[in-house]
Amino acid sequence: MGELEGEGDDIQPLALSEDDIDDVVAFLASLTSAPYKDQGIKELARQRELSRTKRPQRDTARAFGPKPHQPQPPRP
Repeated sequence: MGELEGEGDDIQPLALSEDDIDDVVAFLASLTSAPYKDQGIKELARQRELSRTKRPQRDTARAFGPKPHQPQPPRP
């Protein structure tokens, strides 16, 4: 999987399980304002259905693999 523009060693995959991803999506959907609630519920259901079949953007090997060494930040 290619790097995003501006992505470097400081940005790492979160290594979230499928259940963790579903929880984050549900939390974000809960932040939807009242006028968009019905649309948000439908979109959440659509996203959950997609997540059960494929996540083409998912790079499991990279997310759960070894991370590059991160230098300690300078002390003030």
